Amino acid sequence: MVNKPKAKGTAAETRVVNFLLANEIPAGRVVLKGSKDEGDVHAFGGRLHVMLEVKAGKQTQRVSRKQKEDWLIETRKEGIAADLMPYLVIARHGSSVKDYEVWSSSGGQFFYLDEFIEFISMGEEYG
Repeated sequence: MVNKPKAKGTAAETRVVNFLLANEIPAGRVVLKGSKDEGDVHAFGGRLHVMLEVKAGKQTQRVSRKQKEDWLIETRKEGIAADLMPYLVIARHGSSVKDYEVWSSSGGQFFYLDEFIEFISMGEEYG
């Protein structure tokens, strides 16, 4: 039997990777390695290598401040494990992939995914 929440997460991660690749940003999904979670997607733009933690499904429809803060803490830990700059992606149901929200885990900087592509293409770190 298929785990529906996991399937939604995998689908959102795949949409993010495909969108990045279509915009000439090398990216790929990350396979869970035991207890060391290194996020969901790794992407490389210029000198900037990033880790994306993707959240999808019902949990993204009405996200409380506390939930977003918890996700940012989780994202930061996974970025440390991956040794990459971490970002949280909130894939809201019904949104176009270009409109997925991208949050910096180090200071709350916000982008939409299409804007984030421009940012990482410049290859400059923000923190």
